[in-house]
Amino acid sequence: MNTAFALMACYKSALIPLETVGSEYLGLGKREVNEQAARNRLPFPAIRLSDSNKAPRFVRVEELANWIDHQAAAAQKSWLQSQV
Repeated sequence: MNTAFALMACYKSALIPLETVGSEYLGLGKREVNEQAARNRLPFPAIRLSDSNKAPRFVRVEELANWIDHQAAAAQKSWLQSQV
């Protein structure tokens, strides 16, 4: 199954709130994930839909899916190397 498609089905949106991504995928709380986003230290871009600093941040499904796929490929490679 395509990761982006699965995420779209799960969240029913092309954009996922950053706080949701932070807690469900990164183990970060609201404050920490927003601080990391402000410093561009997340493994994917976080966007705002307006210029206001108070606007919530989101992550595009495609960006999160690419990161998940990359992490899965790295884990698969590591696992395969340990099976020798």
